[in-house]
Amino acid sequence: MFMIPERKFLVGPMVFSGPFKGPINFNLQGDLVAPTDGASLETEPWISFQYIDQLTINGGGSLDGQGTGDDYVSIGPGSRDINVTNVQCGPGHGISIGSLGAGPNEDDVIGVHVTYCNLTNTMYGVRIKTFVEPYQSTVSNIVYDQINPHYVGNPIIIDQQYNPYQKSNEDK
Repeated sequence: MFMIPERKFLVGPMVFSGPFKGPINFNLQGDLVAPTDGASLETEPWISFQYIDQLTINGGGSLDGQGTGDDYVSIGPGSRDINVTNVQCGPGHGISIGSLGAGPNEDDVIGVHVTYCNLTNTMYGVRIKTFVEPYQSTVSNIVYDQINPHYVGNPIIIDQQYNPYQKSNEDK
């Protein structure tokens, strides 16, 4: 178990990378705050969990990206048995699965449960992002339950034509 105690912490980009095949619990009781300059976040994600099976993220703390404008929780290729519980997000892009299908041999995403999460002042709430081509990817057994959007532009998005290089949705 990895626990963030009830305090406020200024943290730069972090990567938690496996492979981890057993249950991992990330218990967020405190508040993680991104740097305000944003320079380090332009080229890498703020907090990333990679190649971890049976990850649980829970607690009463918060992730404060300070307006970085990206995903608060991003679940990538090969993720299995992921639980995100009682997370407070905002502002930013909310909780995402993807981007999937951008590269060859990406493993599927199976078994993601997002429950009791509050999303405030986010562009998106919960979303799934897959590229239209060139590679196929499967997302299955996804549960969103008790998600509370407050001032959220698009509470639920399933984007099967995701392309971050397009200027707007009008280009699709």
